[in-house]
Amino acid sequence: MTDQPPGSPPQPPSGPPPAAPPPPAPPGGAAPPPSGGAPPPPMSPPPGGGGYPPGGSPPVPPMSGGPTLPWDDRERIGIPNALIETAKLIATDPTEAFRRVREDGDFIGPIIYALIFGVAGAIVSQLWNMLFGNAMTAMLGGGLGDMMASTGSGMFGAIVGILAAPIYVLIGLFVGAGIIHLSTMVVGIANQSPNGFEGTFKIAAFVQTVQVAVLVPVIGPFAAGIWAIVLWVIGIMQVHRADSTKAVIAVLLPVVLCCVCMAIGGFMFGAGIAGLASQAQ
Repeated sequence: MTDQPPGSPPQPPSGPPPAAPPPPAPPGGAAPPPSGGAPPPPMSPPPGGGGYPPGGSPPVPPMSGGPTLPWDDRERIGIPNALIETAKLIATDPTEAFRRVREDGDFIGPIIYALIFGVAGAIVSQLWNMLFGNAMTAMLGGGLGDMMASTGSGMFGAIVGILAAPIYVLIGLFVGAGIIHLSTMVVGIANQSPNGFEGTFKIAAFVQTVQVAVLVPVIGPFAAGIWAIVLWVIGIMQVHRADSTKAVIAVLLPVVLCCVCMAIGGFMFGAGIAGLASQAQ
């Protein structure tokens, strides 16, 4: 500092002015933000207190799987309405119907659906067999006694067939689904499918809708068989996300193998009968 002459006013000190003292801390002990910095973000509410966890975000709701079959909503709309609406959807728009099939671990619902249609179809088939069996007896020249005997045996067979129908339907359901699913594995569909055996099983159950075709006598069973093949192809395409070519091969492969086995068996049986006849001569 230089000496000042006497009587001159005091000179301000040279250099930068001293920094201002920091303001006092607010109650609660939280330190103020640094000079020139942005204020800290607000504290997140603690977990369990109605807010999100620190640094978290609102939970994302699960994606909707889209509409399901009316049969899956049977507890709300009732079994009769669910049955009718599901059968109507499968008959009029099978692509949309099988697109709604979901893997949810429910085997009981599809089994009940298949039993209703399967047993109903068995009852109608047995009635047609009785009626047309008597007609064939009359056409072949059978008398009244033959017709009564045919009616009695036909009625007994019909009762046995109706009582055993639930067992036949259940066995056919699991065996048929297993065969078709094995066929999808051979073709290469199952290993690329988002659904497993449950999806194939549900296709087999809802294919039982074709039993309504047996209401038509004579040609009803044949129409039901063709309709079942079509529904199987569409079901595999929608449930297992397969292309049409592989779906057709997966459905027809067991049919072709069955026909080949039957043809070989018939040929061997015929050859055996011919051999026995030649030995008898």
